[in-house]
Amino acid sequence: MCIRDRYMLEKSRVSTQQMGERNFHMFYRMLAEPLDIRNPRHKGRSGDPLNDGQAADALAEKMTVSKTALSAAGTPMYWQEGGKDMLGLPPDKRAMCKLGKGIEGMEHFVYLKGGTLMKDVDGYSAIYDDIPEESRDFCDAWNMTEMLSCLHNFFTDDEIDTMLKTIAGVLYLGNVEIAGDGSEVDDAGIVRGGSSGAALATCAELWQLPEPELLINACYKVTIQIGKGKTDCVKIQSNHGGFMGAIGLRDGVARWVYNEIFEWTIEKATAILKKNADETRDLYLGVLDIFGFEFYENAQIQGVDCKVVNGLDQLNINICNELLQQQFVTVIFGLEIAAYKEQGYTFVFDGYDDNKPCCDFLTRPDGPLLVALATPAKNNITGKKADSTFLNEMRRMAKRSGAVCDKRASVDPKKTVMLEFETKGRSKAFDGLECGQYGSYGEDKKKWQSQVDSINQSFDEKGQDNGSPAFGIKHYAAEVAYDCRGWIQKDKSKPSNEMAAALGISLDSTFLAPRIAEKMEEVTGRGGVTQQFSASLDLLLDTLGHCDMNFVRCLKTSNPLSVGSFQTALVLKQLQYTGMLDTLNIRRYGFPQRMSPQVFLDSYKLLVDPDAFSLPSFSDTGEPPPIAEVIQAADTVAKIIHETYTEEIFQDLPPTERANKRTQEQKQKPYVVGNPTKSGVVPLVMLCDWFQSGCERRVFAQLNKCANDVIVCCQRKYFGHVFQSKRETVKEFGPMLRALATRGPYLNSKWTRLDDQGKMNLSMQLRAYAARAEYMRLRAEVYEERMKQIVVAQMYATVQRQRYYELKMGFIEKDRTDRERRRMRACEVKAIEFMEDHVAELATEKERMRRLREEEEHADEVAMAIEMAKGNLVKERCLLMASYHRQRAAAAVRRVRTQEEMAHKQEDMMRKHHDKIEAALMKSCLERLRKMRVITGKPVVVDPQVVESKLEAARTQLRMQGI
Repeated sequence: MCIRDRYMLEKSRVSTQQMGERNFHMFYRMLAEPLDIRNPRHKGRSGDPLNDGQAADALAEKMTVSKTALSAAGTPMYWQEGGKDMLGLPPDKRAMCKLGKGIEGMEHFVYLKGGTLMKDVDGYSAIYDDIPEESRDFCDAWNMTEMLSCLHNFFTDDEIDTMLKTIAGVLYLGNVEIAGDGSEVDDAGIVRGGSSGAALATCAELWQLPEPELLINACYKVTIQIGKGKTDCVKIQSNHGGFMGAIGLRDGVARWVYNEIFEWTIEKATAILKKNADETRDLYLGVLDIFGFEFYENAQIQGVDCKVVNGLDQLNINICNELLQQQFVTVIFGLEIAAYKEQGYTFVFDGYDDNKPCCDFLTRPDGPLLVALATPAKNNITGKKADSTFLNEMRRMAKRSGAVCDKRASVDPKKTVMLEFETKGRSKAFDGLECGQYGSYGEDKKKWQSQVDSINQSFDEKGQDNGSPAFGIKHYAAEVAYDCRGWIQKDKSKPSNEMAAALGISLDSTFLAPRIAEKMEEVTGRGGVTQQFSASLDLLLDTLGHCDMNFVRCLKTSNPLSVGSFQTALVLKQLQYTGMLDTLNIRRYGFPQRMSPQVFLDSYKLLVDPDAFSLPSFSDTGEPPPIAEVIQAADTVAKIIHETYTEEIFQDLPPTERANKRTQEQKQKPYVVGNPTKSGVVPLVMLCDWFQSGCERRVFAQLNKCANDVIVCCQRKYFGHVFQSKRETVKEFGPMLRALATRGPYLNSKWTRLDDQGKMNLSMQLRAYAARAEYMRLRAEVYEERMKQIVVAQMYATVQRQRYYELKMGFIEKDRTDRERRRMRACEVKAIEFMEDHVAELATEKERMRRLREEEEHADEVAMAIEMAKGNLVKERCLLMASYHRQRAAAAVRRVRTQEEMAHKQEDMMRKHHDKIEAALMKSCLERLRKMRVITGKPVVVDPQVVESKLEAARTQLRMQGI
């Protein structure tokens, strides 16, 4: 299982990059010039260009989609061109994204040249490609191909195409220009002609927007409150940020889209990686990669038009660093103090900087920062007034809690978090830099004052002086000046109404349209970006609190970064504010060298006379000595060493260390023997650093002396054999010397005069030979026996030590064997019990299954009987119903026949009395016509046809009258 959690993306990098920085690597990889894999810029592990074999392996392993991938399995992501294997974004994908290639393609995009705010900064240079002289090799073409092959493990082809087009659209949006003079937005709003119009159309096409006009509104129109519950969409004016506010809106759309595609990518990949995983049972191993502390010093700030300022992004980055620094302090110092508490030793250390007040100020839900950020939205305040409301509310809450630096009130410096420029003075700002209230002083103070006035005016509402938008935060690393202009707009986590209207109608059903719908449905109570980020950091700290943590601290050796440069002051400052020096201080302040009593005895008993204490030993059966005896012996040895060597070791320390108050206190007792109150905790012997190092040096000296004694004994043994061989030589040369001595008279008789010098030399040589022979004899008598004794003692000591270690290892092995045997027996018993239980469970399960089968068979029989009974009842009911309906049918047949007979009778009667009936009907009709005054006179016998014609005429008349 692999889960990737994202806590914050540095979105500001999309639209603005500092000097010497690049934008996100993805942009450069998509635009990189395609390169042959055998290009010299592509190197192997040895640093040499790839050979044919290495290139083929790289193409097969890294540049080809794996056969188990989600899409395009086994498809190569490189392509052939002129017989070369080319790497980079394939031509069809490049055409789909409407991108150029190489540095010329990169120079086309504003977002890759530092952004709109950096284009007028003097000396700014963008980084597009590798910088060999600084050993900065990005290998964009290589990484693009390798990344495409990896993406197919998690995404389909359509999803990857959507991802590429969305990112390309972000680049094109940065080329859309705002019409204005730098302070106000013209009526035209967005420049629709030229390269700006082309970029707008391309962005709309890549994002599949059918109405680009809505995207235009998202870049220079805002929704404002015009009454209770009423809003209106208006062109951005100076009170809403003016021209720079419009730039911020455009960049906000780009940053929001890039952030969402990034989150979407992480969510999709994590959903696949964590399949079939149980987070409650699986082992958790996490790696947290965080951004470093980031801020611009006052000398770097260019506050006019917010070109170079510490904004909300820098604050969020530093909030993360503050919380992780607090976690580091809690873990390092908390564990150190807990170790002493476990040994029953009272230890207090408060000499480190605790940044908890800053963390509470910035991240608590009821803290000044988060409450102030939420205040404008609660009161339906927008535009510049929202930013000033935020700053005033934060200042008010900071003063109430005593977290703001104020000359007029007594404030605890350790609780100070928010810094006001007025209290810092006009001649010097944060960090001791020669700056003014905000921004660089420089040589021209008038120019600086005009910049300050311009900054303040851009923060003012019409007819209202809001003061300066700058304030300071006292972080653990430095005091940082922030600029709050546009913070409320940036802090919104949901897209604006204009942005939602523009992007919500996208035909991109894979990412853009569903993402907008999802974000618009989010609960408003989650708060803004900063509040959500703080909540995610709380979850992170909760996760870290359940883990064993190890920290890796990375330091910058120079600023700006350069090869072979080491700035001592910069490194020392980082060591100080990251807590590394405090970590060393707590070890120096306490007793960091901790060992068990047995290890202490084995290490330092050489410094004590063996007769001065009783050394616990193993019993004849190999059992270890009682722990109480070992502790007592360790305490005795530590006390003797303290009384014997402490003063000597203390005098070896440097003068500055001897003058340290804590060292002088430790001199009284530089060791502590633990006395745990909790059962199962092994007591430890704890030593302070300087005392332990001094003892180590003296133990080494003792061992060195013993080693020298052994060497001397071995040399004596060796040279004894040499002496014996020399004595044998003297015995052989004795007769020759005597012959030489007796040769003198012969020479005197042979020559009348012998040279006196020769006699003298011969005499001296003879005396020397005699003296050497006597010396060797005496030395052999004196030292031979002593050397034998020393060698025997050393051999005995060696044998005893070997026996001791054999007993010790035997005991350890026996203890380990016994423990293993007991464990195996316990496991065997548990296994037997488990097998018995398992057999019983199988038997029970078999019996239960048999009963279930019998019950199922019985239930099937009962069900079948019930069904048969039901069938019989239904059958009887159907038979009864059939009989009933048969009887009704027979009765109905009889009634029909009766009716037919009556009808035949009536028909016969009608034929029989037809003339009478006709006469009666005619008479009745005439009577009715007479009553209706249609005809007059006495009834006469008339022709029926005449009567019928008259009746028809009467009907026609009545219809005409509407009756």
